[in-house]
Amino acid sequence: MSSIADYKLEEDLQRLKEWLQKQPHLPQNIDKRILTAYVLGTKSLEIAKKKLDNYFTCKSTAPHYFTFPGRDPEDPAFKRGCEGMKLYILPNKTPEGYVIVMGVFNLDISKFNHHQFVARVTMMVDLAMIEWPDAAGVVFVCDLADFEASILTKLSIQANAFFLPWFEKAIPTKMKKLIFFNSPKFMDVIVNTFIKPFLSKKLFGRMLVTTEDVTVTKKCFPQELLPCDFGGREISSTDLNNYWLEKLRKNRDWFEKTNHQVADETKRLPDGKNTYGVNGTFRSLNVD
Repeated sequence: MSSIADYKLEEDLQRLKEWLQKQPHLPQNIDKRILTAYVLGTKSLEIAKKKLDNYFTCKSTAPHYFTFPGRDPEDPAFKRGCEGMKLYILPNKTPEGYVIVMGVFNLDISKFNHHQFVARVTMMVDLAMIEWPDAAGVVFVCDLADFEASILTKLSIQANAFFLPWFEKAIPTKMKKLIFFNSPKFMDVIVNTFIKPFLSKKLFGRMLVTTEDVTVTKKCFPQELLPCDFGGREISSTDLNNYWLEKLRKNRDWFEKTNHQVADETKRLPDGKNTYGVNGTFRSLNVD
């Protein structure tokens, strides 16, 4: 990063901190690396403010996804849920600078827990913001070759009603593509019931659901970025999954500390103009 860019970043970070000092409902001792992700990921301080406000509002309205034991990598229920599918972030970004998150349903689907999955993703996104604050976007890729119809009984509308708007409205990095390959016939039911109602029209247009195999990803990024068991040059999906589970465990203390950083609505200043669009979006959200 050039010295000019460094100066601009520090200047914007200072302005964001000064704004935070005037927001009594928001935490003040926020990790600088998280603030950096909001500055670099939004390219606009006004958008950064709005998304940062939404981020901490989400944490207060959906505590199951942001507190222990739901977010505790050492909790038995958390560990059991992680045995339901592989989930990891690929080591290298696309040529455009996009981070690739990959899910694989080839473990014990009977142990899949949708709410635990959402908590796990929020944790990984937090760490990704720290590791790749300048990411130009996110691509989500999922292999459904071993997807079983029994998964329908385990999916939660409430979980997706939170998760998908959360990513769009509270995370600085934009979702650039969602790819579901090796999709079974019943995927149409999942898309229409659990996904489409909670995605913006713009993001829904970026979703690809196909019966084609992993080679379809070549249309979006070089296949060499994938794990070796998917035709790429990276370590196996099993090793990547284990790497990210260990990464969550190593950061357990950081999660425990930052889990308590939430919006306090009793201290929010009146905002007649609803400046940041939070009213009605996350404040009244209840998660079963």
